[in-house]
Amino acid sequence: MTIKILINLLPHLKFITTKIKIMEAQVLTRRFPHIDEVQPLNENDTPVMQDIYQVLEKHNALKRFGVTLLHDHFDLADDEIMMETTNIVKREQRLVTIKRSDAAQFDSIETSWSLDTGVAISNCRCDKHQGGHDHFEV
Repeated sequence: MTIKILINLLPHLKFITTKIKIMEAQVLTRRFPHIDEVQPLNENDTPVMQDIYQVLEKHNALKRFGVTLLHDHFDLADDEIMMETTNIVKREQRLVTIKRSDAAQFDSIETSWSLDTGVAISNCRCDKHQGGHDHFEV
């Protein structure tokens, strides 16, 4: 009787296994601390900022690179990024979640990176369209 029940369940088990794989692919992750957990810039950061300044000055890159406070507002799936659009005329910016693969359709340039892994990982892309621009943030 147990074998007969298992045979009857096989088509359903395949569906359940497929569903689990889909759910695993969409695991939400928080890469950086939540904005409510992040400390604002303070006197403890002064040595870090001075070191960054010295490195940028040494490489004549003070007008090329800057610093941003890395943080998250909500979790993202591994296949998602934040897209920041900028309306220059209205002087507005808007963030939306898009699939990472959709960012490839834009003529864009990386504009922000995190270094927490020892390798520069893009957090933001800027779309160079019609004299305006859009950003794509990770």
